[in-house]
Amino acid sequence: MFKEQIVKDKKTWNEIIEGFRLRDIYFTYNYFVPFQNNGDGKPILYYFECEYGKAAYPFMLRDIAKSENFKGKLEENKYFDISSAYGYGGPLYESYEDDGTILNLKKVFFKSFSDYCYKKNIISQFDRFHPLIKNHLFFEGYSEILPTRKTVYMDLSDKENIWNNIESKCRNMIRKAKKDEVSIVLEDDIKTIENFKYIYNSTMDRNGASEYYYFNGNFFNDTMDSLGENVFIVNAYYENKIIASSLIMRYGKCLHYHFSGVLKEYRKLQSNNLLLYEVAKWGNENGYEKFHLGGGYESEGDSLYKFKKSFSKLEDNDFYIGRKIHNIELYNNLTNIINEVNPDESSFFPEYRK
Repeated sequence: MFKEQIVKDKKTWNEIIEGFRLRDIYFTYNYFVPFQNNGDGKPILYYFECEYGKAAYPFMLRDIAKSENFKGKLEENKYFDISSAYGYGGPLYESYEDDGTILNLKKVFFKSFSDYCYKKNIISQFDRFHPLIKNHLFFEGYSEILPTRKTVYMDLSDKENIWNNIESKCRNMIRKAKKDEVSIVLEDDIKTIENFKYIYNSTMDRNGASEYYYFNGNFFNDTMDSLGENVFIVNAYYENKIIASSLIMRYGKCLHYHFSGVLKEYRKLQSNNLLLYEVAKWGNENGYEKFHLGGGYESEGDSLYKFKKSFSKLEDNDFYIGRKIHNIELYNNLTNIINEVNPDESSFFPEYRK
């Protein structure tokens, strides 16, 4: 016997997530809300329980007909695909016995979820797994699992080690920011979200970011409203002006570097270096154990990864993605439609959304 539950309401969703030993902010209903409002799909939590254990798998359900590629070409509410929300996702899972039952749990979960996808006309599935929880292991043998990059974290358990684990060049930049009288305000006034939005968008302009990263105008307000106490603003000030700003998420014993930006004309002040260091110290003082900084834009060779890596000499975490095609015939048909318009080869998955 098994229990299958399709959860869409906040209360039930969050109660289920709270029932897992390993969990994080990315699995909560509240995290999905801003992305739903951004047009990224409808949040669904697929919950499964049987004699061997339980699994909770949150995802965005997306109507393929509503994508730019297929507007006016497909019937709406007929064909779907699923994806993690921006950030990290995948399943949470626990077996009820210490030995052996995880394989049985995987087997019956995969059968049940595959049946759900077939009935729902879900064509493909894309996952961004959580580097700290390492939940890609549960989907091995089910999806195509691919390592794509490394992510960086800081150990906050010892304040002295926070400093010692920072590279010397980065420590010098922190000292420089202090000498230049840059100051950091943690949990700053919610009204400074407008400053954050301006700084974030100017940073995206400077980096040539793709269109997706210019979220709708209410996105960051939705993020603050939905996550509530689980997110806060940190600002760097110079001569009473906000020159760098970050949204930091907190949940359990972990902090996450969520979104950030710095004004171009003040980059030489190294305010971001001081900002992250002050967040790490604050995390230690408030009982947090890890500060996950994430990875680079694309690889360990880019500037963002190198910046984050300068804060930690610890071994990186591997970031995995998962790809699965549930209906190969329909997947190929949709891809062929797009290839007629855009024949350029692409590694994007699913290919029909390239």
